[in-house]
Amino acid sequence: MLRIFIASSIDRFPGLTPLIEELESIKGSRPVRTRELHLTFSFIGEISGAELRVIQDRFAELQCDRYILKLSGLGSFPAAGRARVLFINVEQNAEIMENWLKISSLTGNTVSPEREFIPHITVCRFRIPCDTRPLVTKYKYMGFTQQIQKISIFRSVLSGDGPEYDEICALQLK
Repeated sequence: MLRIFIASSIDRFPGLTPLIEELESIKGSRPVRTRELHLTFSFIGEISGAELRVIQDRFAELQCDRYILKLSGLGSFPAAGRARVLFINVEQNAEIMENWLKISSLTGNTVSPEREFIPHITVCRFRIPCDTRPLVTKYKYMGFTQQIQKISIFRSVLSGDGPEYDEICALQLK
């Protein structure tokens, strides 16, 4: 079985290194390695090689638009006072939402108001809930803009050192 997701990778950007270094000093934190940062459109989960080939064929036929990724400040899931995930906010725009709808349709994910898409870039996971409010305040002006030119299917391999992501194929955006 293969653990699969569809996402766009993002470049390393100024201001990220101090945040990652600060996160590494927090007990129970697991910062995401900077080369692993991405905007997930769909987490497909564990599938067979045959199922992956079907998704790859459908994926190759998609027509998705390039988009501008604007990152601005930090947020947390489920809440800043007891966070399990710290993320960089992604400003929604029409292209991101249209691409998400196309990919959701491709993967069979049903789009409903209860399942809101919150575009974000995960930067850290916490083994125990963490009060991230000081970090959210400190890094509220952190920002970055990048034009995204491809969306990829990735395989995720879990290990004790964190996940490793291998790009299986990519869709160049128009």
